[in-house]
Amino acid sequence: MKIQAVSRRSFNEVADNESFHPSLPGLVEKVEEWCGEGGEVTVFDALWAPEMSVNDFLVRICKYAKCSPGVFVAMEVYLERVKEVLPVTPLNVHRIVLAALMVAAKYVDDTRVSLQHYANLAGISLAEVNQIEAAFLLLLDWDLSIPSYVVESDASGSESSTPTTPYL
Repeated sequence: MKIQAVSRRSFNEVADNESFHPSLPGLVEKVEEWCGEGGEVTVFDALWAPEMSVNDFLVRICKYAKCSPGVFVAMEVYLERVKEVLPVTPLNVHRIVLAALMVAAKYVDDTRVSLQHYANLAGISLAEVNQIEAAFLLLLDWDLSIPSYVVESDASGSESSTPTTPYL
């Protein structure tokens, strides 16, 4: 089951936003590629697939999330880890992306943005936001470290495939 929503927005509208990171369009492609058939119902699953595309959701996040570009680098690392243990489907992709954003923002920016802000951003309840954040941290086994090669390649703009010690 592939994502059916059609993108209506472009990252060009947020390219000048201080939160924008150049890897975001590529992240959309990765996340959409991961989407497949679901397995067990999880706390991340919506009752129906949202009409908003993953692309539009990430544009919205970039526009309103109030986070640094480094958050999106950490978010991608966390999404890569979680997809290994949780199938990504059209029913859960938006909530998994939201959970990755919340956890990455708290870890990287170390700022206090209310969970209600994230609930409003995603159009879900505060209780659901609390549930998906806790479940996401459990899926990560509370390991929020970012490998230093990811941080270094992001800073230099190059790709490095040689893992080194985790960045803490």
